[in-house]
Amino acid sequence: MISQNTCVPSQHDPENVERLIAGRYRLRSPLGHGSMGTVWAAFDEFLRRPVAVKEVRLPPGLPAGEAEQLRERALREARAIASLSHPNVITLHDVVREDGAPFVVMELFPGRSLAGLLRRYGALSIGQAATIGDALAAALEAAHAAGITHRDVKPGNVLVAEDGRVKLTDFGIARNVSEVTMTSTGIMLGSPAFMAPEVASGKRVSPAADMWGLGATLYAATEGEPPYDAEGDPLATAQAVVHEEVPQPGPGPLAEIISALMTKDPDARPLPADVRRFLHDLRAEPGPLFPAELFADLAPTPGEKPDDSRTDELESAEEGNPAEETGASEQTDRAEGPAPLAADPGPLPFALSESSESPTVERPSLRRRSPAVTVVLVVVSVLLFAGAAVGGFAAARVLAGEPVLPPKPPASFTRTPTTAQEKVITRTAEASMLADEPRTTFTIDVPADWSKFVTQQASKRLPSSTLIEFVSPDGAQVLTVERFADFFAPPFNGTTKHYAAALTEAWPKGDWVLVEHDQRKDAELLVYRTVDSATSSPSGDRPSSKISRTTFAELHQVDSSLWVVSVTVPTEQERAGRARLFERLVPTFTVQ
Repeated sequence: MISQNTCVPSQHDPENVERLIAGRYRLRSPLGHGSMGTVWAAFDEFLRRPVAVKEVRLPPGLPAGEAEQLRERALREARAIASLSHPNVITLHDVVREDGAPFVVMELFPGRSLAGLLRRYGALSIGQAATIGDALAAALEAAHAAGITHRDVKPGNVLVAEDGRVKLTDFGIARNVSEVTMTSTGIMLGSPAFMAPEVASGKRVSPAADMWGLGATLYAATEGEPPYDAEGDPLATAQAVVHEEVPQPGPGPLAEIISALMTKDPDARPLPADVRRFLHDLRAEPGPLFPAELFADLAPTPGEKPDDSRTDELESAEEGNPAEETGASEQTDRAEGPAPLAADPGPLPFALSESSESPTVERPSLRRRSPAVTVVLVVVSVLLFAGAAVGGFAAARVLAGEPVLPPKPPASFTRTPTTAQEKVITRTAEASMLADEPRTTFTIDVPADWSKFVTQQASKRLPSSTLIEFVSPDGAQVLTVERFADFFAPPFNGTTKHYAAALTEAWPKGDWVLVEHDQRKDAELLVYRTVDSATSSPSGDRPSSKISRTTFAELHQVDSSLWVVSVTVPTEQERAGRARLFERLVPTFTVQ
């Protein structure tokens, strides 16, 4: 088993080192090899730049006819990929034949494979995994739009640079790019541990297979191990993929999208755009994703022998990708030597036979929601809107023992988040309890198009309060200011512990979960998640699903009153809600 992170001597080393391919590409040193290809660090003597050159090699004993078919289809696949230009895809520069053997010329990317990083680093954080998943979804979105299916999305084919760049590589160039899983000689093509069930069973390959591979890659990234046995018998693993239950990831923000991607029905898997919308607000901050020391030994020092003992549990034995810029400095130094420029090789030095011309690529049609699902979503949305219009906001309140918001459509990976930065205005509102009470007002910044609702709250557990809510147009987010007059004075003599306890008691067991409780400079921070039921009728007699929300609250004592300023968002928007709403709006709260 060969890791992408290892310089491995190739069986062709003696005659191939310093070999000139197509009069232009000088092979310098092998980066790695597998059963179907050798990748070289090379130098383009015409453009004077380092490149990676993959020599497509075929398994021993392959019939001559099938070997030629694989060569020709690999070349046609390379030509198709050459039209794909995307920042998250390894760039293909050229494809040539030398002595009948195909050579594919690509950019030399200074990074490690995700498989190697998982082996060294372990399971990734949510931000790291989401950033990598978003980059892969972007790459697949561009590929599928161009009529290209990768067929082998897995950690070993994902490259990450020290500066945080992520690229998808190896679009089937060194493997069979036909629509079968096994050759006539019984060689399995692809990686069973990351292979979609329809591919493992020999059915037609579609872009949906790449979405399964993306889900399996995210599974490995978050769990630290592949969803299926990557080291066992390939046929047994393929049988498990086809016939056994799909492994489920542990609970977490990415569990929903991983399960949606790893469903056995190809038509039910989300599209790349759906995945990107889901992951957008979970990504890490721009910049390096991993500690710099993980990339320190990317290139061996001059004269150092490659460490053949380093292997990668998450990569198959077929790996041979241009993973790292190994010995890049040495290549640059040698490039300054007196080697003369080769003549421009011009067009590809071979012509495909008439019988092997590339067929017209049929672009995959975008899958849409089924009519039944669309009708259900429309009906539920209309009914929920009607319920809110007749008083949902006034009736559903936490401290009255009711849900904090009126029922909303359940969030899912297909929903477009609505937490982007919006224009805000400073709003002034009154929080007085009684007509003869001195006027008490406050100001706070609120998105300009949010609606205001004011109610008086009565509770068995806490003193009565005045509740002012600012609700987003789609009802998904709410900014709340609640005042409990004389909360800290007799006869109630309350504390913030009383408030937290009342929240807990207001929800059924298990439907209220404390996430964070911390003391800030001039306020107390309370973060909690709640779960309540959405109903499919205004009367509430037909529960349809559970809705999870996250609330970020600051508790302020002003004289004898308790002020609670909070932001509530769907839990899948938790990270963005905290950064773009809570931390942005709540600090502007001021009592007049």
